[in-house]
Order: sequence, then C-alpha cells, then structure tokens
Amino acid sequence: MKLAKCVARAHAAALALLLPALAQAGTYTFNYLNIMTEWQYSSGGTISAINNSNQVTGYVSFGPELPGSSFLYQQHWATYLSSQLANIHDINNAGVMAGTAPGGVAALLANGQTTTLLNDGRSSTALAINNHGVAVGYAMNTDVFSYRAMVYSNGTATELGTLGGRDSFATDINDAGVIVGNSHVDENYFATHAFIYENGVMTDLGVPAGATSSAALSVSEDGSVLGRAYLPNGTAKSFLYHDGVTTDLSGIFTRTVADMNGSGTILGESNEGFLLYNKQGQVVNLSLEVAQSTGSTLSQVFAIGDNGTVGAEICGDLGCTLALMIPSPVPEPETYGMLLAGLGVVGWMGRRRASATGGSGGSGDSDAAIARRATTSSSNRI
Repeated sequence: MKLAKCVARAHAAALALLLPALAQAGTYTFNYLNIMTEWQYSSGGTISAINNSNQVTGYVSFGPELPGSSFLYQQHWATYLSSQLANIHDINNAGVMAGTAPGGVAALLANGQTTTLLNDGRSSTALAINNHGVAVGYAMNTDVFSYRAMVYSNGTATELGTLGGRDSFATDINDAGVIVGNSHVDENYFATHAFIYENGVMTDLGVPAGATSSAALSVSEDGSVLGRAYLPNGTAKSFLYHDGVTTDLSGIFTRTVADMNGSGTILGESNEGFLLYNKQGQVVNLSLEVAQSTGSTLSQVFAIGDNGTVGAEICGDLGCTLALMIPSPVPEPETYGMLLAGLGVVGWMGRRRASATGGSGGSGDSDAAIARRATTSSSNRI
C-alpha cells in the first residue's frame, strides 16, 4: 500500500509539472486594459506603442461629451498624461515616450519630466523614438505652410529635406539610426513617395507597379521597410521593401497593414481576419486565436511590440475593451527533458510495484485509478 501511494504521488508530481507547461503552450494570454469609458460599442481608445516590458501608450476618449487623454498603461494600471503629452506616439524600452506636448511641440516624457525638442516657435511632433533616445517626426514651417521631416538627437533638431516636393514626414527610426517616412516629389501635393534616410542620404523608394503614391510606416532592425501604396481609384495595398526589392503584400494583407516590429513581424488585416506575418513566411490568424480562446471578437489591431505583444481591441457581450495579446512562453528543452526523466522514474516505480504485488491487482488500486486521481489532483492546482 505504501508503494502504491508513493507511485500515485510520483504520477501526481509528474502531471503537476506537465499540465501547467501545457497550459502555457497556448499561443496567447490576454491582458485587458481596465480603462472605463461611456462608449457602448467601442473601447473609445487606441494603442500607439508597446515596449519590451509591455508598457503601453495610447489615447482614450471617455465618452461622446467627455475629454480624452493620452495614457501610459503598466502593471495593470493606467496613468493619464494629457497635461504632459497631449499625444503619445511611441515608447522605447527605457520607458521614454515620444509625442506632442500640450503646446503643440515635439517632446519626450521620461520619469515624469517633459522635455520639448523644438523651441523655435514651429508646431512639431515626434512620431517615433529608438532605444538610443533619438526621435523623429516633423515640423511645420508656417511662413510657407510646409512640413519637414525632422530628427531630434542630443538636444539638436535637424531637418531632413524632401525628395524635391514641398513636404516630408519621418515616421519611424530603428536602433541603427535608419529613418523612414514619405515626401512629395514635385508640386503634386496629392502624391508622395516613401523614403529611407541613411548616412545623411534620403533615397526615394518609388511606388509599386500600378500605384500613384506610397508612404513608409515602419522600419525593422535589418532595414526592411513596411509601407502602403495607393492606386488611382484610392484603394491601398501594402508592400515590403528590403535591399532594393519591393514585395507586394496585398495577397496576404488584402485590406491593410497596421505595424511592423523590430524583428520584421507584420500586423495587418485580411478578408479572413487580423493576421501576423513573420520573416519565415508564417501566418497567424489572430481573429481565430481570440475567438477560440475567449469566445470574443477581435475588432481592431493597433501595434506590435518587439517582444511580439499585440495591442488590440476585443469585443464581447458586455462591450469592447483595449487588450494586450501576450505570446505565451515556450518551455525550454531542459523542461521537457526533466518531464521525460520524471515520467521515466514513474514508469520504473510502476514496474517495481507490479513485481512486488504479483501484477496489477494485488495491492488494491490499479495504475489507471492512480492516474485518474493524480490527474484530478494536479488539475485542481492550476
């Protein structure tokens, strides 16, 4: 009897280790941002950026007749920051936020301190910041009513010029200092071309076949550029540029693209739902993940962090909420090795028990009964 109980405890211990690992093997866990609004069919908010600590920035409108606010969400708590940054567009891994101060000037916010980036009287904003604290965006030249792409670094604001037209805008920067954006190329103010700015040179990325204009949205750490192109009828299609080659993504993202993280994973929408597409060519249907995991509906996607966390809006019977879809950790190979070793010990003890009792019957409980109790015991712990 003592040996039977020992075997049961060994089975339970092994399954208790195994079942939590299997529970974590789901693709995503969900963190719902507890921001209450008066909107009935919408969260009323957007997510602009996510860093590797899952600090989240965005903007929320509290109701049809209520003022909104920028926010920082961390550790299950939202801090409203509209008195320091009217809009927050990005956050780096150090927690430095880039956006627009209430006076309409590009600014950074770190450790509760707001630092303006342009102090010459021009309206401006910062749209992105890398992990070295270098920010990019644009400023408005009021004398000729034009916009210029800007880079803000070490207290200095520098115009990047244009591709020959009136306006330019910088939209993203990676840790190598590669900047992307879009610019007019002539006096046609409705047509822009995506550009990449590197080593002091602005390079025109042109437009994909059949399109009349293009714009760059994001740049990955290897210099890949995610963009949108616009056809003569006004519809948009997505593309990826890398090392002189432009790839049409409209066969995957049949509707639109939203963001790309530093590793090159792209977030967007197709007719089948919201998707992730990585550099290995793998596609994940996020809409299906949400439906199967929560029974709710994925209504919008906004941003993807370098750690793979997706900022989204999820809607259920009681309304909609902003949410994080956090990739579940994959158990290390050593974990599986320990589990196999443990199960091997259990099997050896079971054989010892069978020999000592003359088979599976002598001491009372069968292995099947012991396994059922062990499974129940370990499941109750989760």
